[in-house]
Amino acid sequence: MARAARHTACGGRGLAGAVIVSSVTQRHLQLDDGTVWVTSLQDGKAARYNVRLQEPDTAVAASDPKFDVAQQGASTVLAEGTQVSAIHPSTISLADSSPTGAAVQSFVANGTLALFNRARGDVWVGDTGDVKALNAAETPAHMKLGVGGLAAVTADGTVYGYRPKDGMVLAIDDRGAPDHVREVGSLSDGKAQSADSFTVVDGQGVISDGDDIIWNGGRATFADAAPLVLQAPSADGKQGAWVAAGAPSGLALVDLTKRGGEARLIASGGQGEPAQPASSGGCVYAAFAQHTNNSVRACSATDDPAYATLEEVTPTSQLQFRVNHRLVVLNDVANGNIWNPDESTDVIKIQWKTIETQQNETERSNDDSTSNKHTFEKTCCYM
Repeated sequence: MARAARHTACGGRGLAGAVIVSSVTQRHLQLDDGTVWVTSLQDGKAARYNVRLQEPDTAVAASDPKFDVAQQGASTVLAEGTQVSAIHPSTISLADSSPTGAAVQSFVANGTLALFNRARGDVWVGDTGDVKALNAAETPAHMKLGVGGLAAVTADGTVYGYRPKDGMVLAIDDRGAPDHVREVGSLSDGKAQSADSFTVVDGQGVISDGDDIIWNGGRATFADAAPLVLQAPSADGKQGAWVAAGAPSGLALVDLTKRGGEARLIASGGQGEPAQPASSGGCVYAAFAQHTNNSVRACSATDDPAYATLEEVTPTSQLQFRVNHRLVVLNDVANGNIWNPDESTDVIKIQWKTIETQQNETERSNDDSTSNKHTFEKTCCYM
């Protein structure tokens, strides 16, 4: 019988990549491997793209034509049809699937997994390491927001919800006690208030409704700018008290410390469907489905950034930002094209049809043996 291989990686300052192994006996490994998961609906796959090496290294196939991924660090889940599955970080197999009963949106942050049924406004909260325990098809929701409700999850794993019947922002702070839901406060003095989008920035709940951005005690109006798509919460918690929203005509910026509602729109000069802006490193990234002036980054509410033109973005592009390991990648989920706006305006075309798709968990388990198991030193120092 072959002896199990033993690996150490101490003493080095940089680590260019990670060894993909069949099984890992310790779950302590949290490695910034420079990868971001992206998707292609056309090819029915999600791929792990190594931004630093500029190439994908593996992929998983979806079983439903409509699917999406949520990610933070080594935790990645695939939501498709009426189930959600963890993507095992070492074997890259779909594991620990759980039924959802209906299509849900998934959020992952700081070990927290949240599932959101937008049709009913229901939210379930659990642990990314135990997806099977989060059975949204059979267990009661932990947070009930009602029709028109919206959800968001911040970098620390706090799950927020917006309840339109009274404008209330709700929160679950501890995934270990998801039934403990607290009321943060109403954005409408307890009156009914609909919302098109919802986010939380610097601890403040914010909604958009038509041409308005609304927060506790403040409102900013952008004439003829609707629909406004509020940014996702900061991926690393580094953004200050300001918020951004994508509009067909450009990027809307609001200082949340000014109750007077000062509104600034950085116009692109075009009309394109906005992706939901993403926040990382204290800056917000925005993109628009139009041929020119389709990308911009702002780092404060008073910033006056210049637009860039990403190659091969079109009015039919379905743009979505993918953020992980402090990296921001723009993904056209329709055809799988991606862009790295921090590095270049060039389009990156993944060879989706030739990229290896990993076996599922059952198939792989039949091939496992003691000769391909690896043990990592508990005291090893990883970057």
